[in-house]
Amino acid sequence: MASGTPFFALDIGQSSIKLVQIDRKGSNSARLKAIGSINFPNDLETVIPSKEEPEKLELMVSTLKTLIQSSGVKLKQVVTSMPESTIFTKLLPNLPLVDQAKLEEMIYWEAKQVLPIPLEEAQVDWIEIERKKNSDGTNAVSAMVIAAPRSMVEGYLELCHRAELELVALEVESVAIARAFSFTYQGNQPLTMMIDFGADTTNACVVYNGKVIFSQSIRNGSAMFTKAISTDFGIQPSQAEQYKTAYGVLPNQADGGKIYNSIKPVLDVVVNELHKINGFVETRLQYGKPQQILLTGNGSMMPGLAQYIQTALGVNTSIFDPMANLKLTGGLSNIKNEVVPAGYTVAIGLGLKQE
Repeated sequence: MASGTPFFALDIGQSSIKLVQIDRKGSNSARLKAIGSINFPNDLETVIPSKEEPEKLELMVSTLKTLIQSSGVKLKQVVTSMPESTIFTKLLPNLPLVDQAKLEEMIYWEAKQVLPIPLEEAQVDWIEIERKKNSDGTNAVSAMVIAAPRSMVEGYLELCHRAELELVALEVESVAIARAFSFTYQGNQPLTMMIDFGADTTNACVVYNGKVIFSQSIRNGSAMFTKAISTDFGIQPSQAEQYKTAYGVLPNQADGGKIYNSIKPVLDVVVNELHKINGFVETRLQYGKPQQILLTGNGSMMPGLAQYIQTALGVNTSIFDPMANLKLTGGLSNIKNEVVPAGYTVAIGLGLKQE
């Protein structure tokens, strides 16, 4: 992406598309210019359709065009993200610090050993995390390898082509989340776990100095909480969603804790995975224990969720506000009262992209 190229950002999620346009000035200032979202039609699967699914592809294109028009965005250049569950990431620590060409060759061969798909079928990139000097005096670098199936990348390119857009960058959700965090916590960035509660999955990433050092997608998402309530009480999903939104995992409620008891087993599957991630980052990667946990995504607003995770993991937990440092002016001055800011974390992280 050429420096200074105006663009807007799309977060194509599991149940909706979110859009933002941000005017960023330098590293410390940014203004929200446009924002919007649209739900997917009920008969549209959220995986990016391929050319072999023309009807689904056209339905997604028309949905996307409706969102862009309603948001008032006039640009054609777009940055979007791939779902965390569809990509592969791995931290390669303590690589010898050599010249750029040799380092890229080294990362290539390291990636070849660990990728779950053949290298020729993947689009591979890497991000430098940190440089350090070892105890023996040698210089080393840590890098995060990111790989996505080429077929998926081609799907995004085709979608943008059909929608008459120019795809200038395609990122991983965790990288966008880390950027939103870094912009919000300027000059004060403790080791942090970010947990994004989506509809079908919960994505966790650990951020160190504004960079992702670990990410993992966990199958259970907020829709599974709704399904558990619907199954346990024999009610429609729409009614179960209302109960989840009203009672969540607050045990001392007027319902006698029934909704809490229904959600808890599903949520504990997620919590157990988060325990493992914390242990891996602390002992295997040797970055220590995360000093805070920040929740993102619409699912993060379930009553009692932050307190439940804080108690279970023993780490201070709160809901992340990606709009905290954005300038909100004009017709968007009160936008935080109209939307769930945490639900726009990925979109805002994409919109803040500079490089």
